[in-house]
Amino acid sequence: MRKQFVALAPGIGISILIALIAKFSGQYVPMVGATLLALLLGAIAGNTFMNDSTCAPGLKFIEKYVLEASIVLSGFGLQAVHLKTMGNSILWLLVIMVFTTFALSWILGKVFTSSNRFSYLLGAGSAICGSSAIAATAPIIEASEEETGLALGLVNALGLLGLVGLPLLAHTLDFSTLQSATLIGGTLQSLGHVVASGHTLGEDVGHWAVIVKMGRILFMVPLLLILFFLKRSSDVKRKAKFPMFIAWFVAAILISQVQSIPTVINETMSTLGKWLLIVAMGAIGAKIRLTQLVKISKKGILHGITLFFLQILIAVLLIALFV
Repeated sequence: MRKQFVALAPGIGISILIALIAKFSGQYVPMVGATLLALLLGAIAGNTFMNDSTCAPGLKFIEKYVLEASIVLSGFGLQAVHLKTMGNSILWLLVIMVFTTFALSWILGKVFTSSNRFSYLLGAGSAICGSSAIAATAPIIEASEEETGLALGLVNALGLLGLVGLPLLAHTLDFSTLQSATLIGGTLQSLGHVVASGHTLGEDVGHWAVIVKMGRILFMVPLLLILFFLKRSSDVKRKAKFPMFIAWFVAAILISQVQSIPTVINETMSTLGKWLLIVAMGAIGAKIRLTQLVKISKKGILHGITLFFLQILIAVLLIALFV
């Protein structure tokens, strides 16, 4: 036991250190956020001074168990009541937007000759909730660190563009409060970006944008199940094992709906999940190799940018017609 701990300690230690630095630095650049900073700092460390053989066991542990734990704990922050609050019209609109975005990513992957794994990562991150969705998708489809890292970087970077651009677009189109909130909450990936972007148009827009966003996150469960069965059907020689973290994630969501459980417990568990995700991002970043990343970056970036603008275009058209 002691020997195993000693083997894991270097990788776990440096992942936690990266997360602490990212969390502290993220306070000064909130638009970028600690998650993306941890990924970048991890990549810098992994490609410079980090000893691969010493840190590898700990990084593998973080990427497997801590990442899955972060996804499970994030379920405590989701409330099914958001679906009822939005109403049927917004709910069905989100269904169309989420699965259209995912399908578009797959189609664009064929155009830009991206791997199916990268297309799925980009689609999940763009359609659902950015870093968390990508992190949950990666182990199911067995994506490489480079594919995961590029998808994470792209989705977060484009989210910054949307944070500034979507309020301007909503104002230019003379959207109503609910239309603006649906545009922002239905397309931006990061919850932090949704809060910041929505409130630039007023408190009401910010409030409804968060509700739309939270409702959208609940679609992560069916999307992950679809990806699992796609993976299972495509690999006839080796049947993929069902990822139990999905079941625990659903359990966390169900537990959080119990009204007798104090709100502070759900909030604490959700906050712990966010912290563990930052730790996991540091480990993922540390395993990225820039030489491999360069090979997929050019077409991958074009793939991500095209998907981002098509997602917004489709959202605008649907909102103008049905909201």
